[in-house]
Amino acid sequence: MKPPELIACRGLPGSSKTTWARQQLAAAPLGTLMRVNRDGLRRMMHLRRVLTVAQWPWATWRVADFVDVPLETCIARDAMRDEADRVGREVIVDMHERHIAPFGGRLIPVPVPDGVTVATLPPT
Repeated sequence: MKPPELIACRGLPGSSKTTWARQQLAAAPLGTLMRVNRDGLRRMMHLRRVLTVAQWPWATWRVADFVDVPLETCIARDAMRDEADRVGREVIVDMHERHIAPFGGRLIPVPVPDGVTVATLPPT
């Protein structure tokens, strides 16, 4: 049996995190991958389960980084969403200014539980 793997996607709204994650889920053998996002965690309360998996010594923790997607691309993609799902230009710009711009276009390293190895996974 393959060891569990936790892939954390990070980037601005509209950077294609959800699209990428859905593609990974569709390509994975049935029952081998679970998609969890912050909105889903609020609804399903799976955070404890996710953190437990991340702390297993045989689990792999990976990061799919979407921070290099241009700000204007993220804003344009967000504008194409249904109105109820839009984040809004102001919010995306604010997030960029607080979390990406100060670090030269890259986010600071991901904080992970002690003993967890992190591998960067480039989006495909």
